[in-house]
Amino acid sequence: MLLLSALIAIAPFSIDVYMPAFGDMAIFYNSDYHTIELSVAAFFFGSACGQLILAPFSDRIGRRPVLFFGLSIFLVATALIIVSQTVEQLLVFRFFQAVGCGSISVTAPSVVRDSFNERDTAKMFSLIATLMMAAPFMAPMLGAVLLHYFAWQSIFWFLLIYASFIITLMYFKLPETRPPTEDIKLRRIVSQSLGRYKIVFNNKEAILYLACIVLCSVWFILFLTDASFIYMEYFKASKFLFALLFGGAVVVVIFANFLNIYLLRTYTARQILVSAVRVELLLVAITFMHANLFDVQLWVIFALFACTQGCLHVITANGFASFLAYYSDNTGSASAIFGSSRFAFGGFCAYVLATFHDGSLLPFTGISLVAVSLAFILSFKLNLNLVDE
Repeated sequence: MLLLSALIAIAPFSIDVYMPAFGDMAIFYNSDYHTIELSVAAFFFGSACGQLILAPFSDRIGRRPVLFFGLSIFLVATALIIVSQTVEQLLVFRFFQAVGCGSISVTAPSVVRDSFNERDTAKMFSLIATLMMAAPFMAPMLGAVLLHYFAWQSIFWFLLIYASFIITLMYFKLPETRPPTEDIKLRRIVSQSLGRYKIVFNNKEAILYLACIVLCSVWFILFLTDASFIYMEYFKASKFLFALLFGGAVVVVIFANFLNIYLLRTYTARQILVSAVRVELLLVAITFMHANLFDVQLWVIFALFACTQGCLHVITANGFASFLAYYSDNTGSASAIFGSSRFAFGGFCAYVLATFHDGSLLPFTGISLVAVSLAFILSFKLNLNLVDE
């Protein structure tokens, strides 16, 4: 479990650790702040593509080969970011860096699903998420420290070293968990992938869960895109205060994950999911009103962000477990659809946010409110009667 947590943490580390450097990178590339924010959108688009491309291979040739291939792409792209000279190169290399991360996003959850039933899968996701809280807590602070002593490229040197350590450890410690299936030649895997994705989309009940989670996740992806601007530009926080604020939500998230584990003793993952969607809508609505109708206060915004983040972790853990329960024989492809849909739609919303940013909190809070409101409407259609496996 520790190895899986460290492996999955590569993606959030790749997003969070360089956030304090947006200003420095804008100067280096002779660009503006919101153009650098587009690198976050590029990362989400790349992750979505990586999951869709690599998921069929995860189901047919195994989890380990896909992980090694994806991490190799990640290492090469990270090295290229270090030597990049234009913002266009940054965006391209961030895209391919995320393609490598896509192998982790689609394969590591499948390793969990290979070994546990729906209820225990939800518990494991919550435990892994709790252990992973070190990433958003440590990453921005680490980035701020590295920026204090070195140039922004040192942040990506850290990612290069970290991923190299993980891939070495994984070689010796991570077994193959893919259930035995008929071996198929590589040339047939690609031709069968579209069919597998069609199977996933043909399950209308599962797609309702997917759509609900995708819409709920918009808030978090927009937050990752705009957090540096909100705290460091809008509220004029220092790099170190930004790191503390960004990582401070970890306390609420840990509490939310342990609360989720406790609630799973009595309620199903599906029942908890629906209640959490309603709580998220309330929090996002309060954030919208406070940010746009009143004299906005930093600590109020921080508290609302932390609570929303904790709520979203509960939604994601239970939503993912509920969604995968429909695809016990096709978890890799289902995981790819789940992750790529979240990242592709969220990346599109992040692109819109960064492109049309007006320097206020209205774009972030407005897009989030619309997305979560739609999720709230969809939640009334979810099937909660299916017995947990």
